[in-house]
Amino acid sequence: MRYFIIIIFLLASVYLTALPKPIEDADYIALAKEKTEVAEISLKKTVSGRIAELHDKNNKLTGYYALSREFGKVNGYNGPTKLGVLLAPDMSISRIDMISSPDTKSFVNRILKANFLDQFKGKKCINDKDFKTITAATITCDAWIKTVQMVLEGVKEEE
Repeated sequence: MRYFIIIIFLLASVYLTALPKPIEDADYIALAKEKTEVAEISLKKTVSGRIAELHDKNNKLTGYYALSREFGKVNGYNGPTKLGVLLAPDMSISRIDMISSPDTKSFVNRILKANFLDQFKGKKCINDKDFKTITAATITCDAWIKTVQMVLEGVKEEE
C-alpha cells in the first residue's frame, strides 16, 4: 500500500509540473511588441483567453496578436506547437509566427521553408480542406491548422 501511495504521488507531481505556466501580462506584451513592432499594446480578455490589442502612435487600432497557448493546445507529432497569430482589425489573419514546436526539427523546417503558414493570410475562418499540407509532415500541419482554428474561435468570443 505504501508503494501505491508513493507511485500516485510521483505521477501527480509529474502531471502538475507538465502543466504550462500562464504567461505573465508583461511577457505577453513584450512578445507581442517584438513580433509586431507597434506603438501601444493592451491586453483584452475573451471568454477563453487574452489577446493583445495593437495601436499605432495615434492610438488607432491596427490589429490584434494572439498566442495559441491562451486558448488551449492541439498536439502535433510530439506535442503542442505554440503559434502567434497577427490579426487585422477586421479579424482576418495577417501573419502567423511559429513561436516554438516540439515536433521533429527537420519537418518543422520543411513546413516553414514551404511557406505553409502563408496559406492562412486573409482568412477569417478555417476549413481543414482549404490547406495543402506538406508531405511527410501531415500530422504537424494538421495540428497547426487546428491550432489556428482554435485561436480564431477564441478571439471572436466576447467576455
